[in-house]
Formats: sequence, C-alpha cells, structure tokens
Amino acid sequence: MKQIIAADVDDAVLQNKSSDKQMLIKNSELDLHKESIDLIIADYVLEHIANPSQFYDQINSCLKSGGWFCARTPHKYSYIALISSLIKNKFHAKVLSKVQPNRKEVDVFPTEYKMNDLKEIRLIFKDWPNSTFIYRSEPSYFFGNRFVYVFLSFIHRLFPLFFLGNIFVFVQKP
Repeated sequence: MKQIIAADVDDAVLQNKSSDKQMLIKNSELDLHKESIDLIIADYVLEHIANPSQFYDQINSCLKSGGWFCARTPHKYSYIALISSLIKNKFHAKVLSKVQPNRKEVDVFPTEYKMNDLKEIRLIFKDWPNSTFIYRSEPSYFFGNRFVYVFLSFIHRLFPLFFLGNIFVFVQKP
C-alpha cells in the first residue's frame, strides 16, 4: 500500500491534511519499518541536523534499496547561512521577527550547518549515487521591500554561486 507520510519534530505535522499518515519525530528517530520507504524529501531540514551520522543512519535504515533521498538546504557559505552562523541561536527568533514579521517564534529552529556543502553530502552518503548540486536561488530575505529585493537580485548576479545558492540533494541508496 502506497502512502504519503509527513514527519516533523514540530507537532504541527499532526494537522497535515495533505498526507496519509503523520508522525512526530522524537529523540531524532523515526518510528518506521526497516527499508519501507521509497522516497524521502527534506525541505530546509539539513541545516538543523546536529548529528549527521545519526541522521544518515535513520535515512539508511528506513529507505529501500534503490530509494531516493532528496533535500533542499542553504549552502553553508551562502550569505544567509553565514549571517545565521554569526547570530547565536537564542537570538534567531528576534532577528527573524524583523526580517520576516509574519513568522511565528515557534517556527524558528536552531541551526547547525553540518550537512550543508557538497563535500559533506558526498562524505555522508559516500557510496550512494549522487546528483547533488548548488542552485543560484532568488533572494529569500528582503524585508518585503521591493528595493531590497532588486538590490539583492543584482548582488546575486555578481557573487560566486556558493555565496548565494541552495544545495539540492539527490542521492540514491545502493
């Protein structure tokens, strides 16, 4: 039986109406059968992983052979990640309230950036076929201001890719 499972550390996942099953991740563990999943998608999750080897073990355990792990995450040296790394996690909610006024404090999670460059992804998923790349994304934090957006869009054309991009991870379990 095919089903979509939504899993998150935030109990808001339990209200997810677009999935067949909802799971709360507790103690960094998923309660899933071994090799029972075909596809795992992690959107803006990797920057929050404190223990990459434990995360890999969970992915490797529940993913079927031939299954895919796909993710999107900021590149470790993107200006967003660099600024975030300079600000202590305990101040992230306060700073984000200025940058994203509609963002709720409960939706701000600690950042780690331990799985956020191409080399780290290759090392963690070392024997897996890998089609991971950096994508030059549009500005995401621009205070809702058109001038700031246009300015950052101009900057995005000048700076090297690794200062601006998101990593798109596509690895397949052998």
